[in-house]
Amino acid sequence: MTFDETADDPPASTTAKRWRRRTVFTATAVVTAATLAGAGVMGSATAEPAPATLPGSAVMQDRLSHLNTWIAGQPDVYANGYLASVNDAQAGSTILLWHGEANQTQRAVTEKAAQLGITVTIQERKHSMADITRGQKALDGRSGHGLFANFTINSTAGLSADFDGIVIYGEYINPPTQSRTEADAALAKAVSEEIGVTVSIKPGGVITPA
Repeated sequence: MTFDETADDPPASTTAKRWRRRTVFTATAVVTAATLAGAGVMGSATAEPAPATLPGSAVMQDRLSHLNTWIAGQPDVYANGYLASVNDAQAGSTILLWHGEANQTQRAVTEKAAQLGITVTIQERKHSMADITRGQKALDGRSGHGLFANFTINSTAGLSADFDGIVIYGEYINPPTQSRTEADAALAKAVSEEIGVTVSIKPGGVITPA
């Protein structure tokens, strides 16, 4: 299935990208979490989703939003492997981007999704949220220096549905001696080795103030 982005260029250092039918969500909201008494199952103080009186996709979007909020309230959710949710309201499904093996946190999320009638798929990622954050920090202020001596970094994307790593958007200061494709591949390989996180180089990504 193909999903078109709603904007021409991605936001700077972003961990969320939106599609017309699919949304990458990261649990950054602060929600009070608790452990259900006697059950050992993680829960949170969140409002229940709206009853199924809305059009189908609207109902599912509400349920996906409820799941996102619930995930945000789970203790140490990133440390336990969660990265982001790729939500598709039309299909009533979500893909959990996950680093590491299945654990209690992952089981709790999939069980909660099942309660809401949401289909879950786990997509394993080789980089943790800590890796992504560290990698993006290592790229700060690098334009025109070191490996980026001939490259201006316009923005970076730390999480995306179709790439396991960091996407670096920018332009070459002077035309590279190789083709753009070859130059991008060579730069990506060198940067990946230096920062320890897989990166991809792409053109564009200029941030336009709203």
